[in-house]
Amino acid sequence: MQKKTQFTYLIIGRGRMASHMASYLDGLGIPYLHWWRGCGENLLEFAKLCRRRLLLISDDAIEGFLQENPELLDRPCIHFSGALVLPGVYGVHPMQSFTHELYSVEKYRKITFVMEKRDRSFADLLPGLPNIHAVIEPEKKSLYHAACVLGGNFTVLLWQKMLSLLADCGISEEAALPYIQEVQNNVYRDPKAALTGPLTRGDERTIKQNLDALTGDAFKEVYEACVQAYEKEQRENHECTKDLESQAG
Repeated sequence: MQKKTQFTYLIIGRGRMASHMASYLDGLGIPYLHWWRGCGENLLEFAKLCRRRLLLISDDAIEGFLQENPELLDRPCIHFSGALVLPGVYGVHPMQSFTHELYSVEKYRKITFVMEKRDRSFADLLPGLPNIHAVIEPEKKSLYHAACVLGGNFTVLLWQKMLSLLADCGISEEAALPYIQEVQNNVYRDPKAALTGPLTRGDERTIKQNLDALTGDAFKEVYEACVQAYEKEQRENHECTKDLESQAG
């Protein structure tokens, strides 16, 4: 390695996110160095050669890692946590689900990055990345991440449970997956009109039958909670509409 070379990024970490980011930078042709504990390289020597430091380690480890290596803060340090807010460190979260399988450059390009509103722009923090981005206030970070977990993580739990229940009925994954795909398609086409089924119809008889069938299953409470949340939101929306109509009148 030639010490005079100036690299754009230093990737710190060896986990899934670090692997994806390294793959993306390789695809874009952006020079970087990669450091992790046990790699045998000197962290601070690597850091001196890089314009931006990407802290792609677990959320719980970031603050302690910087306390051990405060010299890293002489240039912008960026973490990719969706929930963490740390003074002196920039948070930019890739709004995507990352598996162990690496993606194509085209797929990486489509990822939206959500950054905290701070004193630097996206182009300044992540030079060379062509991705679209959104900016949120730091105090909205927890709410933003809660939304991602609700929509991105809990849906997986529900789909996994659905496939398990269908298997108990003798229905294969292959037969069930087109249904999941069409639900996703409906969300893509029109999120506000994507919901179908007994909730939208107000079909209390079917809902009761569903709940009876789930007796003894932990997901019965999940079903009940979803029904209650939906009905509460519908009531609140109705009251809000009435108030607006009253004010307009």
